[in-house]
Amino acid sequence: MSSPGFYVCKEGLLSGVFFQLANVLATQSVKAFGMSNYFTTQKVTNLGGAFVVGVFGDRVGLPVKRPGDPLLALMGCLSVVLAMVPLAFTKVEVEELDATDYLQVKQNPGPSTSDKRPHMIPPQHCDMGGYFMLDDRSSEPTSPAPTPVFPRRRQDRSGKLGDWCKGLAWSLSAGLAFSFIYIPMLPWKHRMAEQHATFSSFDYFLSVSVGLFMASTAYMLLGGAMRKYQGKKLMKSVLRPALLNGMMWSVASMSQLYALAVMPYAVAYCLVCGGEVGVSLLWGIFVFNEASTPHNLRCTMLAFLGVLLGVTLVASARAKTQLKRALSAKCKDVRLRRLKQVLDLKILDRAEEQSRLLLNLAFAELHALGGQKGDQSQPTQETEPSEPSPAPTPPTDTQKKPQPLQGLVIDAESRGQAPQVEGGYGWIRKANAGTDREARRKISAATREVVKQQGYTLGNKVVQLNHVEEMIKGTKLLSPSVGAWPSSPTTGQLKTKLEVQNGTVLDVAVRAAQAGEHVIAVNAASAYHAGGGFLTGGRHALEEAMCVQSSLYDSLEFGIGLAEAAKVEAPSWSRPAKKKDGSSWVSHLPDDGVLLSPKVEVFRDGTNEGYTFRDTVTVLRGVVSVAMPNCNEKMSDSPVDANPDGEGYKKQLLQKWVAVLTAASSCQEATTLVVPDAGCGVFYNPPEAVGESLGKALQQFRGRFGRVVIAFPGGKAGETFAAAAAAAFPPDGDKS
Repeated sequence: MSSPGFYVCKEGLLSGVFFQLANVLATQSVKAFGMSNYFTTQKVTNLGGAFVVGVFGDRVGLPVKRPGDPLLALMGCLSVVLAMVPLAFTKVEVEELDATDYLQVKQNPGPSTSDKRPHMIPPQHCDMGGYFMLDDRSSEPTSPAPTPVFPRRRQDRSGKLGDWCKGLAWSLSAGLAFSFIYIPMLPWKHRMAEQHATFSSFDYFLSVSVGLFMASTAYMLLGGAMRKYQGKKLMKSVLRPALLNGMMWSVASMSQLYALAVMPYAVAYCLVCGGEVGVSLLWGIFVFNEASTPHNLRCTMLAFLGVLLGVTLVASARAKTQLKRALSAKCKDVRLRRLKQVLDLKILDRAEEQSRLLLNLAFAELHALGGQKGDQSQPTQETEPSEPSPAPTPPTDTQKKPQPLQGLVIDAESRGQAPQVEGGYGWIRKANAGTDREARRKISAATREVVKQQGYTLGNKVVQLNHVEEMIKGTKLLSPSVGAWPSSPTTGQLKTKLEVQNGTVLDVAVRAAQAGEHVIAVNAASAYHAGGGFLTGGRHALEEAMCVQSSLYDSLEFGIGLAEAAKVEAPSWSRPAKKKDGSSWVSHLPDDGVLLSPKVEVFRDGTNEGYTFRDTVTVLRGVVSVAMPNCNEKMSDSPVDANPDGEGYKKQLLQKWVAVLTAASSCQEATTLVVPDAGCGVFYNPPEAVGESLGKALQQFRGRFGRVVIAFPGGKAGETFAAAAAAAFPPDGDKS
């Protein structure tokens, strides 16, 4: 399934089978007790089943996103279901016929032109397979007509309670089958996300269509064989209406699949059903004029208002909508309370771009309001805006340093070490199977839990993180165009020494900090994915490793909200200009700036040691995250944002290093700077150009740092980078 090109997934085939099964049940129900009764009753199990799956599916292992407010979603579903009831009370509209009309009806028996009974919902379920069953008394198939295909109660069945109960059972079963159609899409989406694969609704639609074709073909063959065995007439194709139905259904299904891909299942499915009914009602009233009498108009408009109310309630149940409302609340206490209520649900998916932006805006607002990110269990009481808040009491030592939970106990022997494959940890950087990604997600989850609890227990020793809140609150977006730009000193009286060391940036920085130096480390960051593949289980490069080893990711996550507030955008020359799905690129780091994260705490060893937990925490003065330009056209998750002009590209590189040095200089105590060969890997920047720009930038900051260490684990690119930087920053110009 991970290979490129078209493929048919088993989940889509199952959806197609469910679809055909639901159509067969629907047809039997309509034949048994009429279209109006069918559509009224099937919505009970249709919407009810979708609601139950969407709200409680995670309890049985389905990867569903729950609505932000399940009660609002339930009220919306009930409103749509109840909106069907007035349609059952519409009356047959009888027109008086003149002599000419009477003769025409007499000579052409068939559906009466005077029967204007509303059929507000198109009878698409009568012909799902593209054919009609021939009536035993006729040699020609019936065809769709402006009036309902089946009367509400067939005259020969009006007195049979058993037939009505049978129709009710068929209808409820059909509604339940319809609600199950797209449930297999949920594990498929989860599997695609695990493989880090980009997908669209068309990918799944192809599989559904194949499954539907196979199921409907099997049904036609088996049904035809059965009728032939019984001596009845066979089925005859009705191609033109079937082809038109198929094209319309394809467009509608693609739209529904897209909604299911980006919204919670219960919300998306209920909105689709409600929208279908609402559009059908309006179409029947204003186009076909099917409800011309005052009584029928009242019934249909009442039904439409019920559907509109239901759709509005369901849409309001989305967690994103709830979070947006919380952010826009005028009263600070109300805003804080609502933010905590939504965040406590923990249902927004951080892998989804808009959700991640909203979450980080919410966290930024929480910190601005004085709320604690990790303490969301007790919402504050709503007070009047004019009522002054009581003075805060000084936090106790326990509040400043919360004790780790008993569940965060790391085995003293294994020290939380990652599993080895073939005697080493190279799989963390290279392997990309689903099991490898899941293993990396577990590694990241352990780090996130430690930072959330601000500590862990290693054997019998409690290891505490003391600067998490300080780091998050002190995170700054520095840029001369969209962020703050400090006026920190660019020179000093130190004798700057440029060194080269073998190792990763964080390993070298930790050794220097343990030796008593005040260290700033540089993170080669991704501008379009904070933390790179840290959350998604992607293969680990420098940024992912730094996020696993330290508390850095929480600061990067907070920076997303800062970038959103500052309206950071991708460079105008980025190509392609849009993502594959047509949305705009969202950059978390400005092209001319950086993100400064103070007091980053390192508590795990590097990739080569399997990310073992350490018994001591090393505090860095700060980490500066910079995103180098991307020159690699094969990168699917980042645009080519390197300036296409040669001179412009050189200025772009120089400005990035100037921003790094400016941010590092703003940490007044910092004396040591550790930098990587940033951008010289998968981004395909020429190492000599990047190294030269670093050396030129250092010329402007000569004397500010005592040591500038270029750290890289080895390789031709790192050597070229270091040589170019040294050539552009000769030691003979050092100040004493």
